[in-house]
Amino acid sequence: MKNYIITLCCLFVITSQCVAQRDPGPVWIPAKQTYELFVSPNKTDRDIEKITNVNGDNVNGSPYLDDEWQKGVIILKDNRKYENYKLKYNIFTQIVSFFADNTSLDISDGIKEFSIFFDANKTRRFVNANNYKRQNQLLYLEVLLDAKKGMLLKSQTKAIVANSDIANKSRFKQFEDTYQYYYYNKSKEELSKIKKTGSNLESILSLTPEQIKNLVMPRFDFSAEESLVSFFTLYEAQQ
Repeated sequence: MKNYIITLCCLFVITSQCVAQRDPGPVWIPAKQTYELFVSPNKTDRDIEKITNVNGDNVNGSPYLDDEWQKGVIILKDNRKYENYKLKYNIFTQIVSFFADNTSLDISDGIKEFSIFFDANKTRRFVNANNYKRQNQLLYLEVLLDAKKGMLLKSQTKAIVANSDIANKSRFKQFEDTYQYYYYNKSKEELSKIKKTGSNLESILSLTPEQIKNLVMPRFDFSAEESLVSFFTLYEAQQ
């Protein structure tokens, strides 16, 4: 009888440990704000545009990176990884949501990074800016280049601004996008903003006059994303 009780106790402990170790998935909360997106014909019979209802106001445009749910991967700050979730990234609020049981749920765990798969050849990866520099508010940075020396990153934010249509004598609200590029130096662990003129790249990268000459910096338009990627690709190749 004594051995039987000991066996039962052992089975209970093992079962309890297995249950405790089972990962239920990322912690979530119901979406704080639902952004009702609908399509409406433009009054001037131009292209059909998207309208978003934000707290009762109609705003031209969409707050999302993509209006459709797309498959993706989430990595939390404790490095737990969740795959095969359908994600949606709200650029306006910087909130990542996932779709479950026909409901939009906001992820409340700290996200280290996430990736969204648009098709077999197009993946966009985003990292939490707090991984590199403490931020006053949540901000995700898109990884444009991840190389040995550093990373080229881009932030995209949306703000609601008032605008007017002079021809129709009407006023309306719309989303306005703002972009900022950054370079993260892995050895120095420094995150630096890149000026649109590229005038601070010499100090950010600690370039010598000879290196600047080899890179032929004047041929690059540092306000253009493709040109920035080309410059940093060349810079990494010469290191």
